[in-house]
Amino acid sequence: MHTRTELYWRYLKRRLNDANAKTFEQQKESESENMTEEDVHRLESTREKQKRERDGKLNDLVLRSTLGTRMQELLGRYVLMEQYYMKESVAKAMTMDLKETDSLTSSMLDDVFFIVRKCVRRSLSSSSVDCVCAVLNNGVTLLETDFLKYIYAGIKAGYPGAGWTAEAYQTAQTAYNVIQHGKTVADAGPEKQKELSEVEKGKLENAVSQLDDLVRKFDSSANVGVDKLCAAAFRPKLKSSMELYLNVSHTPSDSEFADFEADDPFMENFIATLDRHLASFEPLLISVNYTVNFLFKKCLGMEVKVILYENRENVI
Repeated sequence: MHTRTELYWRYLKRRLNDANAKTFEQQKESESENMTEEDVHRLESTREKQKRERDGKLNDLVLRSTLGTRMQELLGRYVLMEQYYMKESVAKAMTMDLKETDSLTSSMLDDVFFIVRKCVRRSLSSSSVDCVCAVLNNGVTLLETDFLKYIYAGIKAGYPGAGWTAEAYQTAQTAYNVIQHGKTVADAGPEKQKELSEVEKGKLENAVSQLDDLVRKFDSSANVGVDKLCAAAFRPKLKSSMELYLNVSHTPSDSEFADFEADDPFMENFIATLDRHLASFEPLLISVNYTVNFLFKKCLGMEVKVILYENRENVI
């Protein structure tokens, strides 16, 4: 009903504007000989002002009419039903969360964003900017509270328990993929900004801008997830490899220095261990997360290098 009312109202506005445009052109032609440029500019300004006033009166008429009241009641009930459907469906998707063997992410990720995107796209068919903004606000609130809390639980806990590795992979992947899905959902809004007033465009842009803030929150969660993953998966194993450095002589002779330059068993073993751990993560992580993981190991290697050089200088 709202869509058909909007179409009919646009038709009336277009016909009224066309009729007034013809009257304006006729008036302009009849008085053009005696009019200056300033008079023409003043006449055009008056025409634009009258057009805005006429559109405002038409909008007030439909909003205050019985039809407008009925439309608002239906949209209010629809938004409440959509909110209930979205919340319950997302809760069910989290309950039925399942991760397949060959998948980098769990089923919950696709299900949740399919539900949110479906609700937003369905609200677009109402042709009501207020309705679309309300559904967008409900979707953002749901993602910020229930969904973010769900995926952040494993990150905050630091992946405890025997199955922490699979949970670590999954959570790090989920947090990054949320960013991509969030951008896809955000792209749905600007497509419907055609033939909207400036006020309606402002409302829609403000609602869509909330998704940008949501993306930044998920980006932060992804970085925390990768950091927790490195702390749980790499540091304990690298620590055991570093402990072998205690068995290396810290007061080597000149001949031992020469042997270390040609063949250093400790460094060869440490590099091989680090490469082996990195290789095991490559097929399990998205390229962006793997790159972040690799950069973390690179920084760790530089820290180890600094420590070793400090020890060597102290010996010298």
